[in-house]
Amino acid sequence: MEKYDPNMTVGEVLDAIVENSLDKMRRLVKESNEELDREWAVGKAELLELKKIAIEQKRAKEAAAALSAPLNDKENIKQQEIPSTEESKETKKKAAKKGGTAKSCPLKLRVLSGPHKDEEFFIRPTLRVPCVIGRSKAKKFVNKGVSLNQDEQVSTMHGEFIFKSGQAMFVDVGSTNGSSVMMDGEELWLEQGHETIVPKEGSLMLRVGDTILKVEYCA
Repeated sequence: MEKYDPNMTVGEVLDAIVENSLDKMRRLVKESNEELDREWAVGKAELLELKKIAIEQKRAKEAAAALSAPLNDKENIKQQEIPSTEESKETKKKAAKKGGTAKSCPLKLRVLSGPHKDEEFFIRPTLRVPCVIGRSKAKKFVNKGVSLNQDEQVSTMHGEFIFKSGQAMFVDVGSTNGSSVMMDGEELWLEQGHETIVPKEGSLMLRVGDTILKVEYCA
């Protein structure tokens, strides 16, 4: 119980009681707000972690599906190797739009999964003029690079393909969500600036954002 100066008037005592009560209420409110802030921070961190786990599981599932499809669906592979006349015409149109034809472009990129599934891109990277890949709709992406403008997980400027020492290479130039390659059933994340060689025999399974690309040299 609070003690007050016996010389205080009744009004002064009442004022002091009210002020003490207000101080206690302010302290309680402050402590409650601080506790709520701590709980919110913990909850937010847990939600972000769950989201990260969900994204990784989704990516692993898509990667496994993309890797298993070419091995299990042999008939589908044969059909892809021998495209119809209409498909050939469409392919040539797309190639011309990307700055070349299937015979003159060093690299062909086919989207296996993601928002741009089944799209194909033909690019001609050189040491002096790399071909960029990202979410941008700028001319250098649309005309001579790869524009994945529907994939929100891809950075505006995600990476680039270069031609160096007779080898085509992919380089992540500092994307937000990173890039990875699928090898022997495993997903390996690439360091920013690392030059990943596109094999001349076979193909490179590359992930940028939610998009999985099959990268190979043009025939």
